[in-house]
Parts: sequence; C-alpha cells; structure tokens
Amino acid sequence: MLVPRFVIDETGAFDEDFFLYWEDADWCRRIADAGFETWVVPKARVVHDEGGTRGHAWPVPVVYHFHRGAYLYWRNHHAPEPWNPTRWAAAGALAARGAGIVARDRVRTRVTARPRPTTDRSRPRSVLPGPVESPAEQVKP
Repeated sequence: MLVPRFVIDETGAFDEDFFLYWEDADWCRRIADAGFETWVVPKARVVHDEGGTRGHAWPVPVVYHFHRGAYLYWRNHHAPEPWNPTRWAAAGALAARGAGIVARDRVRTRVTARPRPTTDRSRPRSVLPGPVESPAEQVKP
C-alpha cells in the first residue's frame, strides 16, 4: 500500500487492535471515510514465498486472529454502539464459524492421519533382527 504522509497524518496508521488480519481493510475504510480515494492496481502481483494454497488444517491462532479481526472491523464500522444487537450477533456468528473451522480441521486431521502400526505386546521386543525366541527355546540341552 502506498499512502501519502498527509493522509496518514489525518487518518492515523494501522489500528494496533488488529493483528495480522483485517488491518488493511480497516485502514482503507478509515481513509475512505475521511474523504480520500483508494485505488487498486489490478495488474499488480504479489508473490508470497511461503504459504500458498493450504492443503492442511489452519492453526488455531490463525483462525482466532482472522475472526477476531473480522469482528473488530464489523464493530468499528457497522455497530459501534455497545448494545447494538448486530454487534453481538456478529460476535456469536464469527465465534461459531471459527469453532466450526477448528472442529472440521481436527476431524479431517484424524481421518486422514496414518494409522499407527500395531505391535504384539505379548512377546518381548528385541533390538536384533529376526524372530524372538522365548527363554525356554534358547536353552539347549
């Protein structure tokens, strides 16, 4: 994001209540509310060296911070009054969605996990390769 200094002076920088998610959307909204324009360059490309399309579960802190940011954005821009019922409805809906994502990912992780090999605990374990003989079989007359 390229933002002139005079715009930052008038609107403030990123809101530190946000962590990792939604701070850019909040900032653009505050910039627009102050009467400035935000422009998008559709041909611009950003390449992330890590991450990309995720084929695995989302870590719980990531789910938490994403949904917390979504709630903060909604609270700040759509329901700033503490007793606004939509504020509490959004909190409940986002909490339920976050819990659902965590539960779904845990189920998927357990379903797709490799089964652990079973071991026969009735016989002694040996560090040597080959069959294990009982002590009675090892004694030769």
